[in-house]
Amino acid sequence: MSDVTGKRRNGTDFESLKSIFIDSVTAKAICEPLHACRLTDHADDVRRALIELDFDSAGVIDVNERSIGYINRDELKDGLISEKTKEINVGLLISDSTPIADIVHELKERKTLFVNYGSNISYIITRADLNKPPVRIFIFGMISLLEMHLNFWVAHFCPEERWVNSIPQKRIDSARQNLQYAQGKSENTELTLVNYLQFCDKKSLLKDSPEFLSKLDVNKNN
Repeated sequence: MSDVTGKRRNGTDFESLKSIFIDSVTAKAICEPLHACRLTDHADDVRRALIELDFDSAGVIDVNERSIGYINRDELKDGLISEKTKEINVGLLISDSTPIADIVHELKERKTLFVNYGSNISYIITRADLNKPPVRIFIFGMISLLEMHLNFWVAHFCPEERWVNSIPQKRIDSARQNLQYAQGKSENTELTLVNYLQFCDKKSLLKDSPEFLSKLDVNKNN
């Protein structure tokens, strides 16, 4: 918080962090170009090509190069692709601006999502794409947001004088050392001991706070 303006500096509040790590990471960051085949291709030829590329699915295009469906590699044997083509229904379609949080939720129910880019289906996302660095950035952002909330709730519901003796002394000493080091490196007066407690300690303090449990309408076993 600026001592001059009284306003919080950019990038330090919840909404700023959410914008950087959550809202900005979208399908565009992890999708892959959709490998396509034609209705007249032989299924066995396409299957071998997908094995070589290590792809589980591919798009099916018409004579105008537009996506009209998809096929799964493990369903390809004999015959033509036209006999194996599945419809890309609305439940499998997302836009390239879909947030990662929504993609993670969708991939719990299905293995593959197709990405609209402009007026055509040009990209694909599978569960394997969740291993990419942008998704790790998203997870880091989620953890950071959770810890911001924990810091606020502990400071609000659990005054230091009530809990300082309930946490193992070794961890309190470590938190104090880290706090002193941080304060020596900057003039940030907002830092408190709560910021340097271990994650498990913050969780325990809140589980033992009747005020917190009542306010959020949760029970101690959640």
